[in-house]
Amino acid sequence: MVKYPADIRLFIPNIEMEAVIMNQPAMQKGRIKGILPALFVLIMAATWLVSYGIPEGDEPGASGLSIEQDMKTLWQWTDPLLLEGAAAAGWSIRWDGKSNLEAVSELSRELSLHAVSRAEGEAVHAILQTGKGLLQLWFQQTDAMNPDESGELVLIYEGLEGQSEASLLDTVAAVESELRRQHIAGAPSVSFRGIAKAPAAAEQLAEQAQAELLEQYEDANTISQTFYTHHLLNKVQSGDHKVNLQLAVHSDPDTGVIRFIGGIPLITGDYRKDTGS
Repeated sequence: MVKYPADIRLFIPNIEMEAVIMNQPAMQKGRIKGILPALFVLIMAATWLVSYGIPEGDEPGASGLSIEQDMKTLWQWTDPLLLEGAAAAGWSIRWDGKSNLEAVSELSRELSLHAVSRAEGEAVHAILQTGKGLLQLWFQQTDAMNPDESGELVLIYEGLEGQSEASLLDTVAAVESELRRQHIAGAPSVSFRGIAKAPAAAEQLAEQAQAELLEQYEDANTISQTFYTHHLLNKVQSGDHKVNLQLAVHSDPDTGVIRFIGGIPLITGDYRKDTGS
């Protein structure tokens, strides 16, 4: 059994990257320059995830278990706890996996992704879908001289603020359907970032989930807790425990705003990422 490193329970650092709008050619060159320096770091993070985070055998995630049902459950849990409801939060879905260049190229075509940049052994594809959020794909070959050799794949869908649950799920279903069609096993995760109605939001959600607290991290402004609940399908190994829910509350020392962040099976991204206020 491959296990996550112990510190993954806190958060997986996120590379802040500017969205590339494909119908504005004049803007592309400057933005691509900004993307490339961050790309190597992001791919290395992806390699870390794939190497250490995807269990082998019949564990959920190894065969590309769907995130749809868990996302529906998380939406239901968060809706009464977030200011202006779950739709006001920022939602992101991520798939980490391995594939070869041929399958990834076909995946990009079927998802209507456009190549933003490409260097030897690596490629970036992105599209801004009006009303559907931003879908981005990163791929790096293990052996650039052998196109049949598998490489590391990261696919991230960032929903729009105010986007409905149905709209988010439609895109997730389309992506996962295409991953299955290309025989790409992508270990999925879903995260949300919003403003809590009350400081006890994480405690209230954990109670709804009937979740068992397994790990906790706390500093001056942030409390992060990792749980296991039988109400969710996806799970990963973290240290000695199977976990499938991570919740964090971050109190902004300047504004007093309580940011509420959560993820299945873990949060991916930075707690400090803007949540729309």
